[in-house]
Amino acid sequence: MNNARLEPVQIARIGNDSKQDREFVPLDKFPAMLKDTLLVVEDRNFYEHHGVSVFSILRALYTNIRAGRTVQGGSTLTQQLAKNIYLTRERSLLRKISEAFIALILDYRYSKDQILEAYLNEVSLGQSYNQGVHGMGWAGRLSFIFQNPLMSLNTTK
Repeated sequence: MNNARLEPVQIARIGNDSKQDREFVPLDKFPAMLKDTLLVVEDRNFYEHHGVSVFSILRALYTNIRAGRTVQGGSTLTQQLAKNIYLTRERSLLRKISEAFIALILDYRYSKDQILEAYLNEVSLGQSYNQGVHGMGWAGRLSFIFQNPLMSLNTTK
């Protein structure tokens, strides 16, 4: 695993041909409430697992089988980051295995805070007109998502 190399997150696109807007925000500039809420909702055991949570995958599998359809995901934040940066949105077992493998490498190579920072700056939050909105920093500028600048967010907002 020491020889595995993944390129860093590409935050800005030259010429912005990708129709995406981004604004990089260092982890320490995100409100603690935003980080805590994200972890509670998306990956409660983020600081305990190694990029993949077998328990979460099994829980989601059980829930989805009982429902007869997909109602819950089992991906960790690290797996979601791997999918967003390196993979397609295709739904297949091979893509899911690739996602898990990349997540293990990311967790091995980067600190949890670096992974969380990359996720917060990469997460897809929909569209603003014809441009994709990626990252909480840029979303904080758009009134239809947060309705307030990122740093002024609190639990009532």
